[in-house]
Amino acid sequence: MNIRVQYHGIFAQIAACREEPLTLPEGAATLDALKLVGRQHPALAEALFLASGAPAPYARPFVNGALAHDLALPLREADEIALLPALSGGASGQARSDEADAVTQDAGLSVKPGGIMFAGKVALVTGGATGIGASIVAQLASLGANVACSYNKSRAGAEALAARLGEQGLSILPVQANVANSAEVKAVVEQAVAHFGQPVAILVNNAGDNIDPQPVETMPEELWNAVLGINLTGPFLCAKYCIPGMKALGGGRIVNVTSISARTGGGPGSAHYVASKAGLEGFTRSLAKELAPFNITVNGVAPGLIYTPIHERINTPESLERLRQNIPLLRIGAPEEVARVVSFLCSDDASFITGEIVAINGGMRMD
Repeated sequence: MNIRVQYHGIFAQIAACREEPLTLPEGAATLDALKLVGRQHPALAEALFLASGAPAPYARPFVNGALAHDLALPLREADEIALLPALSGGASGQARSDEADAVTQDAGLSVKPGGIMFAGKVALVTGGATGIGASIVAQLASLGANVACSYNKSRAGAEALAARLGEQGLSILPVQANVANSAEVKAVVEQAVAHFGQPVAILVNNAGDNIDPQPVETMPEELWNAVLGINLTGPFLCAKYCIPGMKALGGGRIVNVTSISARTGGGPGSAHYVASKAGLEGFTRSLAKELAPFNITVNGVAPGLIYTPIHERINTPESLERLRQNIPLLRIGAPEEVARVVSFLCSDDASFITGEIVAINGGMRMD
């Protein structure tokens, strides 16, 4: 597909420095395609606007590579992407259009499905079939990574996700493993390496669960061990088997998905879950120190209330509404909002960040 791109002012000069064209497949979503354009040229990402090509062009800001949620228009033949300097004072879409008409340079773009940020890198995402994990798989793949999507029981979800993303030309390998089982984790890492032909460079330890919440005095030891096995032993085992490959590559990224519960104490009956997530935060910091000399960063994200399937099991609509009212932003988060932070921590933009736990909770807890 050919797309007409308008470069204005300093952006016209930047455009002349493009190292390679961008290709956009027919039917690609604007949301992903423009993200890739912006990430190839970070200077452009700070002031990138989309003009839909309608008689009265309407534009939405695309800032630092993150497009507004409500902008997901399909690009059509001869649509225009206008790259404009940021305008202050709330200039209208028509004003932007008038400024755009002042200087125009036509160019062909080439945005490869999947972009370039993680082009060719192998990523392993545990618990990748549903919820936050599925969004992380999609995000990393859309940015060029070859992703091994690990699941335990959600085979149908993993295969459906792989098929959907595969239709977009993205590379997904569903792999089954109980992350608490050392032999199964080792086998999954080896399977990913064999399939994609190189070591895992990005590990996202997302698998986790809050099984059968109940008071400590009645909690079976087997239940305690099962939750800690998934939420804490799992990240340990995945890191253990991915680290040698990352060292061989000369660096890598590990991101552990913890929880706001590690700081708040969680809900009733969740001592096993809270202990595992608090332990994971400590593990993240310790591992960050251990691996820093090898150019391997280790960070965590601590989601707050994010709408995922787990809440259909452990919450009622009424309890979710009460929780929502305690969030300063007055809404429940989306899995994609966590995925974007994870992809940042996996990127070169976060190369000097390690040992950090990034809170993603809408202001529910600030510390």
